[in-house]
Amino acid sequence: MKLKAPVLDIPKEDPFRNDLLGRKSSAETLTELIRSTEEPLVLCINAPWGEGKSTFLAMWRQMLVAANFKTLYFNAWENDFTNDAFISLIAELDLGVAELSLTAETLPGIQEKLQKVKKLGAGLVKKAVPTAVKIATAGLVDLDELTEEALAEYSQKMAEEQINAYEESKNSVAGFKSQLRELAASISPPDESSRSLPLVVLVDELDRCRPPYAINVLEAVKHFFSVDNVVFVLALDREQLTHSVRSMYGHEMNAGGYLRRFIDIEYSLPAPTKGAFCKAQFGRFGFDEYFRKRNGRETHYDRGQIEETFSELFDALGFSLREQERCFTMLSLAIRSTPENYKLHPLLLSFLITLKLKAPERYSAFVTGQSSPKDVLAYVESSPKGAEFMKSNYGAAIEAYLVGCRSERFTSQELATPYKEIVNSPSSAADKKQRAERIIQLLESFDFRDSLGVLPYLQGKIDLVSNFRR
Repeated sequence: MKLKAPVLDIPKEDPFRNDLLGRKSSAETLTELIRSTEEPLVLCINAPWGEGKSTFLAMWRQMLVAANFKTLYFNAWENDFTNDAFISLIAELDLGVAELSLTAETLPGIQEKLQKVKKLGAGLVKKAVPTAVKIATAGLVDLDELTEEALAEYSQKMAEEQINAYEESKNSVAGFKSQLRELAASISPPDESSRSLPLVVLVDELDRCRPPYAINVLEAVKHFFSVDNVVFVLALDREQLTHSVRSMYGHEMNAGGYLRRFIDIEYSLPAPTKGAFCKAQFGRFGFDEYFRKRNGRETHYDRGQIEETFSELFDALGFSLREQERCFTMLSLAIRSTPENYKLHPLLLSFLITLKLKAPERYSAFVTGQSSPKDVLAYVESSPKGAEFMKSNYGAAIEAYLVGCRSERFTSQELATPYKEIVNSPSSAADKKQRAERIIQLLESFDFRDSLGVLPYLQGKIDLVSNFRR
């Protein structure tokens, strides 16, 4: 068994072989889109945090390379330590070009163009020093000693300097973009059909950056790198980026309209099919062999119960793929700390793991006795999908476990009393009576008696996981 899921293998010859989310068709569609693009293009790949954007980008990049596209990769979050995205992008362009598979014939010409791009870019950085810095030196002059004529002359001189600086900067930007366009054309020369594929720059983790830097990246891409035959692909959580915009410009800001100025096309990755990613984790974490050996009468259904509980609660409580992986890491450590022939109490264990990860304050209140099983169930049932799950047999079993897991003083018959009242009440609806009868059966069953008072035992495993550091 593994403590963490291994890095996904992305074979060059078949990048989507290990695709767990069925996103190959999305990559094929996007490939055809950019294949037909000659003008500048900024494409946004949108998905919530932790929903596999980086993995998709890595797989798609391999597909693009196999289709003869030249690609560069820029991790915005890793470069967030700088204050200027423009400088970071030029540096990554320099590093990225060095890693491209270029022929000996084309390499010298490309390197020459790259040096020109870097030189022009450096000049732009110098010209970007605000003229206001120069204006601020006027504060060193005693204004009382300045005549009206001197002020007029000074103002005229500053205006002329600003106009000249503006014109010079504008010409420099045009020169930079022209040289960048030539560089892109030389990196991706025309194919047999006299058509050149665009250079594709993949920008990842933009939504994890500090708001000023994230906006800085968008502005640099749009104002400096928007040239023919260059496609920028931004992988981001649009909702999170919207918050970044509003944190910069105020909550009244039309963030959606602002972002549309920088993004030409937005593509939302399809949501994963319920349970597909969860099911695959048993193989990735090496659980298959472990659960195969647990074939006794009491342990035969452990894997199925964990998979069903995880799948339903991941869906009902809105777990990201990253959060789902963390649940399996917690499960792996809990299993490692359990002797081979001991009970796992899989339904309750998997339920408590999801509660601990998604709502730690509710988990803490429950295990310390500050809240009741009814409070925990109300939290799960607050979503329509959660309410539906709790109506199922698995949901009834979890309720029975929650009622009994803290109890060391009461017998199962005493714990069943409130449910017997539901069954015996003439006003109880038929479905509620049926569910109460099922919980009574569980509480009074011989197998269930071993679960009474089991919470401290499971809490110790889960809290061990929380304190574990690799």
